Order: sequence, then structure tokens, then C-alpha cells
Amino acid sequence: MDSKINQQPFNNHQPMLWKQIVGFITFSILIFILGRNILLILTGIFCFADAWQCGIYKKKDKTNLLNISPMSWGIAMQALLLITYPLYLIKRNELKTRDGKQYLFVLTIIFGGLCLLLSGLLLLTKKSS
Repeated sequence: MDSKINQQPFNNHQPMLWKQIVGFITFSILIFILGRNILLILTGIFCFADAWQCGIYKKKDKTNLLNISPMSWGIAMQALLLITYPLYLIKRNELKTRDGKQYLFVLTIIFGGLCLLLSGLLLLTKKSS
């Protein structure tokens, strides 16, 4: 499967990058104003960067739930972490079109896991009080 990824031509989406960054930053600012959850914002940033580096792009000829842009992955990670985080971790290798930078994926895993862990701890402390 890795040889298939390396043989595919580079898909140039550079003209769209600035639009995705503007949309993502706008949503991140809104999340920060509403919730002030910096870990959630960082998870979305790393997911966006990882999806971009791995070539996970929206394909015009496909219509399914996972056929979304890197910006959409980042926003979904911030808005619906409980659903998006495991879905991205499971389906990432199927969706990517080229090898990306591994450290971005590792950071996505770490910060997403921390968000879920802290959310769980917060729920447990609220129930006990």
C-alpha cells in the first residue's frame, strides 16, 4: 500500500490553501472565544496540517462522509472531537494520497487524546460534586 502512495502524482492544491487557512482560523477564533479550549484548537490545527501534508483532499467525483477537505477535518476535530478523532485515526491511511510528516500525526494523536482525557476527568469531577 505504501508503494501505491509514493507512486501517485503530487496533487497541487496550493491555490486553495489560503482559503482553507482563512476559514480554519476564523472557526478557531470562534471556538476560542466561546470555549477558550486551547488544547482543542491545537488538535484541530495539527489535524488540518496533517491532512494537508498527507494529501487528504475533497475529491469531486466521490460523495461520502469522509470526502472532505483538510480545513473540514480541522474544523470537525474542533467541533465534534468525540466523533471525528477516532474516525480520523482509523481512516487516515485509507484517505491519504501521499506520505506526510509523521510528527503532525503524532501531535494530532497526543493533543486529541489529552482533550478526551481531560473532558472525561471534568465529567467525572462534576458528577462527584
